[in-house]
Amino acid sequence: MPWRGESMSLLKVGELAKRSGLTVRTLHHYDEIGLLVPSVRSESGYRLYDRADVARLHAIQALRKLGLPLSEVGEMLACDGATLPAIVERQIQALDREIEQASELRARLTLVQAAMATGSTPSVSDWLDTLSLMSTYGKYFAADELKTILQNLKRMESEWQPLTAQIREQMALGVPPTDLSVQPLARRWMDLSIRWMEGDMDRLIRWGRMYREEVQARGRHGIDLDVIDYIGKAVEMRLAALHRHLSPEDVARMDKTLDPQCRQYAAELRVLMDEGLRPDSPKAREMAQRWFELMNRMVRGDADLQARLVKAFDTEPLLREGAVLSQQQREFIRQAMADLQQPRETEKGLDPHTT
Repeated sequence: MPWRGESMSLLKVGELAKRSGLTVRTLHHYDEIGLLVPSVRSESGYRLYDRADVARLHAIQALRKLGLPLSEVGEMLACDGATLPAIVERQIQALDREIEQASELRARLTLVQAAMATGSTPSVSDWLDTLSLMSTYGKYFAADELKTILQNLKRMESEWQPLTAQIREQMALGVPPTDLSVQPLARRWMDLSIRWMEGDMDRLIRWGRMYREEVQARGRHGIDLDVIDYIGKAVEMRLAALHRHLSPEDVARMDKTLDPQCRQYAAELRVLMDEGLRPDSPKAREMAQRWFELMNRMVRGDADLQARLVKAFDTEPLLREGAVLSQQQREFIRQAMADLQQPRETEKGLDPHTT
């Protein structure tokens, strides 16, 4: 509005419309609803706008550009600006919601795009199937969560496939899920699942609920509901044994993503023992110290939790069935720990029965 800083006479509605970039109809509407009523009436009966009216119009236009509805604009001006902080806060919140929704939509479209990137032109049925699946996933997960889940699933596919095949083999042989021989598979299933979800138990629970409630999600990635039901029974047995010693809160606090490091450690120890490593050797003491550090990470430095975890593995044969270390390896590390002559460290977590 170019009149700022210049002298200004009273304006008719047409003149104000021209100089403000608004329509006469808009100004008449503002007049009708009491938002901007001309303050002066000429001798000939024309309604005219003075400088205060123009200033008010400035405020109206500025607030409208912020996205405020006319009702809130009038409310704010009627209160002489007293409600401005609350109104601006509401607008910021509304814009944040719009940005969040737009970001979520973009992320979901990116997921759909990636899912359809097969190197060939997708058929209509493929496109619709992908859209339907993404819609199903969207009921349970935000786009950023889903991106992480699907990326991890693809990255860990080489681990899931052989494990699922071994579970199916046990099922085909008629081995009941309650048999102790299934426990190593249950342990691997638990470890792989939690690493897949990056330690987020809530995310894992939501995935399980989706798999049971949404037919569209089942049978993908080579894992059917019958496999989940079978191994789920073995997992329940394992958790029941663990919960006799640890609360669900204890388990939730532990770092449950260390299985690859534990398995690597077990493989290294196996080689060293095959080569004739003695428990009282410097190398054995080094291995014992590495085990302490690994277990300390698992319990996040909580000595009391570690002690109860040791007791759980000492008293629950079922838990030892799924342990990474063999009985021979556990005894070897026990001897190496005794040679360390560090009873406090032993109490804190060197005991090999914990994994």
